[in-house]
Amino acid sequence: MNWLRKIDRSYLSRYEKSTFFEEEFNIRRLHNIGGYDHISVTAQFFLTPELLGKERVVSHIPTPSTEVYLQTIEEIAVHFQHVKIVEKSGIPCEVILQDINPMSKKQMEKILNHDALNPIVKDIYYSSSLRLEESINNIGYYSVIKTNIDRIEMKSFDPAWQFIFDSYIMQDGSVSIVPSNWIFDDHLKEKVSLQYFAFKCKEIIFTVDLTASKVLALSLFNELD
Repeated sequence: MNWLRKIDRSYLSRYEKSTFFEEEFNIRRLHNIGGYDHISVTAQFFLTPELLGKERVVSHIPTPSTEVYLQTIEEIAVHFQHVKIVEKSGIPCEVILQDINPMSKKQMEKILNHDALNPIVKDIYYSSSLRLEESINNIGYYSVIKTNIDRIEMKSFDPAWQFIFDSYIMQDGSVSIVPSNWIFDDHLKEKVSLQYFAFKCKEIIFTVDLTASKVLALSLFNELD
């Protein structure tokens, strides 16, 4: 696979940020947010793995600005039954989401049944039901050589990407996505989500279970200048 470069785990340290825990953190529950009929592409990105996964998913969304916090609550959290707010010195810094509410679940099922899921979201999470056994003893890391794969734009996903950038990447410099049943082979370079992220991101790194030939994580670093 001439579009990948094997790297050491230590290579990732160049992107890691130091974290200090001097301030006190407080966690509170948010009740009675209410339902919301419209499911945006940004909401799809967080609802789909929860809906299709066989295990319970907990989403942790950093909120480095008031605007991101309000968007998280109004556009995403309204679709979840359990919402927690992490506060640092009284300011929301993270929203924790779990369990889709029944109304939003029905709306998502309609989207799936009508094949209306955003193509990027579908490519990441809506794969075959194949279950690959994982082995944590043989992990490899690979950086994508972006000049050796096609790169595409997809404006329909841009609002979700902007939210991902404004939250995760603004806070941490990166975001890690756990795709559904991605087999580690040369066909990966044909995935529209990978081609989209290659257009948007400074660097893309795969974390791979080499024994099962399974992609465990897709890490996206920064946005192109």
